[in-house]
Parts: sequence; structure tokens; C-alpha cells
Amino acid sequence: MYKKSLLCLGYGYCAKYICQELPQEKWSCSGSYRSDKPTTNTKTSFFQLAPDQAPTEEFLAHLQTVTHLLLSAPPSADGDPIYRWLEKYCPFLPNLDWIGYFSTTSVYGNHQGAWIDETTPLTPTTDRGAFRVLAEQQWSKFQKKHDCALAIMRLSAIYGPDRSAFDRLHNSSKPIIHKENQYFNRIHVADIAAQTICLLQKTHGGIYNYADTDPCNSADPILYAAELLQVAPPKIISFEEGKAELSEFAIKFFLDNKRVKADKITATTGKPLLYPSYRDGLLAIYPSLKANT
Repeated sequence: MYKKSLLCLGYGYCAKYICQELPQEKWSCSGSYRSDKPTTNTKTSFFQLAPDQAPTEEFLAHLQTVTHLLLSAPPSADGDPIYRWLEKYCPFLPNLDWIGYFSTTSVYGNHQGAWIDETTPLTPTTDRGAFRVLAEQQWSKFQKKHDCALAIMRLSAIYGPDRSAFDRLHNSSKPIIHKENQYFNRIHVADIAAQTICLLQKTHGGIYNYADTDPCNSADPILYAAELLQVAPPKIISFEEGKAELSEFAIKFFLDNKRVKADKITATTGKPLLYPSYRDGLLAIYPSLKANT
């Protein structure tokens, strides 16, 4: 049976989850790393890549088989380092059908708590948001050159096993900063994987928000996690009280305020969110925590 080949450039938390969920009888998965080789239970092959070095002959040969690219490396002021590297060293991918780029909802900037969707103009208020806009533009250029589908997936705050409000409680001495009428969306890694797998299997392109349907402030999920664990929550302080201890990036994070609609992705894939609220997601994580205590 002919296998499709997914190459994850920037193999991290989400890419690992996707490779674990893809049917191995139909897909081969590979990923890149810069220093420490990732550990995984899947049959994923790995290539060590450095943005300032030419690829090995082995990697160039592997590129000839790649049908799907998933990109998640963090950008800089020059955009996506993977884009620049591919443009320089690997201009030819003969079997490429689909590109997926993990961007973020920070590209929208601050909308004073209003609901936004994929048609909302991009007005980033942080450097990181502006870097993502540039990276999206670069991959759009790359997609036109290679005549394949491009899915730009704008992710809200990612959480899941080993990366949730439960883990925040491990540092309970650090207070929670709460800001009135502040809204953030989140997205469970399992929903990222499920929706992305639908897109790449059907070769869907387009721009999609990935977000739950229950945006709230930054304190509520932590308070809910403490309630599930039956432990005392950290102290809650106001944004003004805690501002002096925050980094410049964290301050800008709290200045963004929006509620993100993500109806388009579920309408496209026909797959509803597994965890439409942070409560659903934390409830799903909780049994494994309880089993380990």
C-alpha cells in the first residue's frame, strides 16, 4: 500500500501528538530537531537540522518522498527560519501536496474583548504576533511556488497532558494574576491533532482558528483545577498589583483581549471539538493525575 509521508519541521508537543494519532499503515512520519533527539513511541524517523547548515544527502533523499509538511518553528523578525532554510537549500519537493503552518491567534491583536473570526484584520500588538504574520506571508509565497494546498492554523493557548492548569498548581506559591473582563481562548492538544489530521487527510487548505468555545480570564482554569484536586488555589492578585513582577512579554499578553470564534474549522472537517471548554479538557486530564497520586 502506498503511504503518504508527513514531515514535521519543528517537531514539538502538537506534532508528536499528531504523529501518534495518524494511522501507521497509511502514513509515514518524520520530524526535525536541532539539539536533543525527541523521544516518541511512534515509528517516527528524525533528522537533525540546523538553519545555518546545508542538509545531508539522506535528508535531501527523504524530501523526495514527502507529501505533507507540518511547520511549527517559532519565527523571528526575519520570519520563519524553516522557510528561509527550505528556500535556500530545498527548493524542490516533487511530491508535495499539502503544507500546514501552526500560527497563533496573536496575529489579531487586541479587540477589547470582542468576538473575532478569520475575516478579522490582522493588527498584532506584540513582536511575536507580527513575526507570525510575516511567517504566514512567507508560507503563502512558498505554497504558490509549489502549487499545493496551504492550511494556516491559528492556535489559541495550547494545553493538554503535562501542560495544563494542573501543572501550574505545582508552583502554588506564585500568585495568579487576574484582570477584570479579560478573555483568552484555549485549545486542547487532542483537538489540535484531530482537526489537523482531518485537514491533511483531505488536503484542505485555508485559514482556520483553533479555539474552544469558552473564553475566560487566566485565573478560572487554575481555580477549577484546584477544585478538582481539592487543594487550596494560589493567591489571586490584580493585574496592577502583579505588573511590576511581569516580563515585558507577559504585560503585552495581558493587554490583548479577544474572544475567538472557531466555527470554520469544525464546519470544514465535520468534526466537533472533543473539549469545547477548559472544564471538559481538565476533566479528561484529571483521572490520569488521580491514578498517579
